[in-house]
Amino acid sequence: MYNSEMNEIDYLSSILDKIIDDNLDSFKENNSFQVRPGYSYDNFYLDRVQGAYEGSLNGLIHHIMFEDGIYKNILTDEQFERCKKAVDEEPEGIWLDNSTSEDHIPDDSLVDELEDIYAQVIEHVCIRLNNEGFKVEELDDFCEDF
Repeated sequence: MYNSEMNEIDYLSSILDKIIDDNLDSFKENNSFQVRPGYSYDNFYLDRVQGAYEGSLNGLIHHIMFEDGIYKNILTDEQFERCKKAVDEEPEGIWLDNSTSEDHIPDDSLVDELEDIYAQVIEHVCIRLNNEGFKVEELDDFCEDF
């Protein structure tokens, strides 16, 4: 479980490394990067990072951040309540706190921080899968330099 002494990206990368380790044989046998790691609706694809968030790697990262306490650590209480509401009402989405309303103006630095976390963790997954001998075209944009 995550604690505030940990680096968020390192923690997420280690969780995803374990998920990859647990599913390597399945990836090879089925030529699919589908995983059922026990988070939220328990059906994600490590090679989906574009388009809808449902079942995507972005969605898995989001649910790990929520369920393992990363959001609780990096968000204010008010932000966390908005995040929790989004998770409860739209579990197939992700929360970036970038919606503007009469009562809320997004915190651009938080949005940037969250987007950076997603990008670095997706890059880690791409590199890890490449190191395991997989070429995942949809992740190429995140691993341009690899």
